[in-house]
Amino acid sequence: YFGFTDEDTQKLRDEAQARKDKGFDCEIVEEGTQLKPSPFKAELYNKKDFALHPVKFIRSLARAAEDLGLSIYENTPAIHWTENSVATANGKITTKKVILAIESNMTPLLTDSKILRSQALVFDSLPDEKLKVMDWQFGGMFWTTGESYVSGRKIGSRLFTCKTLPVDPSESEKDENMDWQIDKVLSFFPTLTREDLSISHRWSGLMVETKDYHPHIRDVDGCIEICGHGGNGLTFGILAGKIAAEYA
Repeated sequence: YFGFTDEDTQKLRDEAQARKDKGFDCEIVEEGTQLKPSPFKAELYNKKDFALHPVKFIRSLARAAEDLGLSIYENTPAIHWTENSVATANGKITTKKVILAIESNMTPLLTDSKILRSQALVFDSLPDEKLKVMDWQFGGMFWTTGESYVSGRKIGSRLFTCKTLPVDPSESEKDENMDWQIDKVLSFFPTLTREDLSISHRWSGLMVETKDYHPHIRDVDGCIEICGHGGNGLTFGILAGKIAAEYA
């Protein structure tokens, strides 16, 4: 994340402080200490972005929640809810406070939002001789913006990339998207070849992006509604959850 103006920079500093307050390791890279040439007044470097496996995280989070006494009702559509209860086809679930954390734009809160889909690729570990000639000084993220947006990271000896897709893609569009990402990685690292990039994991999912690129939180008839985490759900979701818990 980066800022061109003093206003942008202050927002970065506020976000960095909020992340640090909640235990996220990050730092502001000041003007004059960035790689040159750089047009930015400040950059927010989140050291563990893209380094968390979402499925492993959710499974571990679920186990930890159950150990603390939480009941998880899978495959249970909610029919109606109030501040303290949720009605389902199998009965009623009661709780201290209902929090609506469904990533959906079917809510008035997200009238200025849009639904996006992205596809992620994780590649098999690269051998040491390949890693040495890549010359990746920091091992952080890379990304390009605009219509050809793609982001990625080196995690240990593996590469991870992600690119936007049509909301309802065909299988051929998914395959074209995969090939495009591989070509983009090769353009960043010309010492690699297609034979070096074997895919170990591949997945796709929907997300909701708000106009200001931050999740929105509000009280709806006593319930807490949180939506619109965009591509930062693992970070913003934890922050929003802690805020909601403090409010509840």
